[in-house]
Amino acid sequence: MCADEENVRQKLDQFLKERNFEVIEYEEGFTSCYEPSFCPEVHFNGIKAFLVGDAGFQVKMTTVGGTFTGFWGAFVTSRAISENRSLKELYKNLKREMDIHFYIRKVLSKMNNDEYDRLLLKVSKKLKSIFYHLSRDRARKFFFQMLLKEPYLLYLGMRKLLSREENGEWINE
Repeated sequence: MCADEENVRQKLDQFLKERNFEVIEYEEGFTSCYEPSFCPEVHFNGIKAFLVGDAGFQVKMTTVGGTFTGFWGAFVTSRAISENRSLKELYKNLKREMDIHFYIRKVLSKMNNDEYDRLLLKVSKKLKSIFYHLSRDRARKFFFQMLLKEPYLLYLGMRKLLSREENGEWINE
């Protein structure tokens, strides 16, 4: 469970109790969050350093998973070093992948429960085969297929990204 709320432990305990789940061990901590403007090549006092994995913010915002993207970041970095090439140039495909996950998370964060329910119905009916056959680690490969197969996703995404809504409610100034 990922949350910013202060009472998240109480909510988790309530959820577990309602379902008669037994806790073996709690783990908690901060996770890095991908930021589209961040480049994992940093310069400090004339020294070039490369950040990979969690340190390089190569964590998918949709799943908070980073094993695949962390290895991808390490591979891209090793190529930049061994071939004496620009990391920014080699990082483009990974960045596109991370950007897709970032904006999907941004849309999901602005949705309310009714919108989630409607989204799940649409996804389960029309997009089941896409999710079944393609890895979510390669979202850029199926992202446009999803939009073509279910135009509602484009409508929802644009509405949420362009709006000033938060969790399905308009923000008052």
